[in-house]
Amino acid sequence: MANGDCLFCRILEGDIPADIVYESDTAIAFRDINPQAPTHVVIIPRKHIATINESWAACIRPPVRSPGTKDFLKRATVLP
Repeated sequence: MANGDCLFCRILEGDIPADIVYESDTAIAFRDINPQAPTHVVIIPRKHIATINESWAACIRPPVRSPGTKDFLKRATVLP
């Protein structure tokens, strides 16, 4: 569900141009327009998420280990 006021939704719709480096059914990755590092890529889900509070429940299936572990996010699974 796209939101017309959301910058990322407008990028997904093609209203705002982006240098896309990767696309899948669930996410898109593009180069940042104001990079803070030599390689700065922004990865966003295709599903609109209004707040950070919605993001965990909406898009991520947490791994078995607790969030205190170093590799926690690397092992999380993005849901379709």
